[in-house]
Amino acid sequence: MSVLALLLLPLSAALASPPAFPPGSPLKDVKVREVMPRIYHLEFPTRRLLAETFMRFQEHYESAEFHGKVFTKTEFLAAYAKAPHGTKSDYFEWDGFNLPSGAFKRFYAGEFDPLDAHEKDLLALLSGFPGDFYVIATDGGSGTLQHEISHGLYATNRRYRAQARGLLKGADLDQVFAMLKRLGYHRSVWEDEAHAWLGEEPESLKAEGLDPNPYRALRGKLLALYARYKR
Repeated sequence: MSVLALLLLPLSAALASPPAFPPGSPLKDVKVREVMPRIYHLEFPTRRLLAETFMRFQEHYESAEFHGKVFTKTEFLAAYAKAPHGTKSDYFEWDGFNLPSGAFKRFYAGEFDPLDAHEKDLLALLSGFPGDFYVIATDGGSGTLQHEISHGLYATNRRYRAQARGLLKGADLDQVFAMLKRLGYHRSVWEDEAHAWLGEEPESLKAEGLDPNPYRALRGKLLALYARYKR
């Protein structure tokens, strides 16, 4: 589907304040807000609706197996069911997604047609956002918002990204990278994911088989960095 066709879909006007999906959309109950400059948060009412909407976008961007590829939801779910993904045995258990605006490019170009209603409506809404931006999405009861915003900062703020990389430099991240590989992340996002995961509560790391104790001091520094920029 072309960008023009998406713009002609019956969605709310570009840059409405606040941006919103129309009453007839399957995403009508999703709340949209700009949490920081160029970082947009979409809050979904259910985890399943969240995963159904972002599945192909997210996995095209950062999946170890599907990064940069064109695929159907059926193809992806079949592959996901055969591979280990830590505590998330069901894809619909994932409660947070994040990706840069550039990750939608091939969807706008029509390479993923046919798009389903969720994908069409999301692309139509995002087509009204100016310039480069970052999208984060969570379900209403999720505690991952800080994790997702940290990804947005890493992508949109050069100073934050440089300082985060500086904090990671010299740390032994082999076990963190092993965890990310096991969870199915593409190597290209490991550094970004490491900085976000290490800012998580220790229990989140333990749940994925990673001992948080060696990273206690680093976590404190990453949280302090986040607090300085998230104002």
